[in-house]
Amino acid sequence: VIITVLSITCTAFNAQSSVYGVIDWQGGGTDVTVFRTSVPVDSTFIFNDRIVLREGDILKLYNNGNNCDWTVSFIYQDWT
Repeated sequence: VIITVLSITCTAFNAQSSVYGVIDWQGGGTDVTVFRTSVPVDSTFIFNDRIVLREGDILKLYNNGNNCDWTVSFIYQDWT
């Protein structure tokens, strides 16, 4: 299984939001930060660099409070 992440967006509402995304390679507990930024209220952050995840990798998205709506676009490939 290969998952290609095409874009990640966060739309902030109600308040400014600090957001970040990390990847836990193969679920081993070693997080690698992919992005970290602040999103003003009523604004949208777009991360559109490609990320390729293999089976067992974990993409984690965080924001302070519940001030962000997340959208992730991806391609899921399974050749089994």
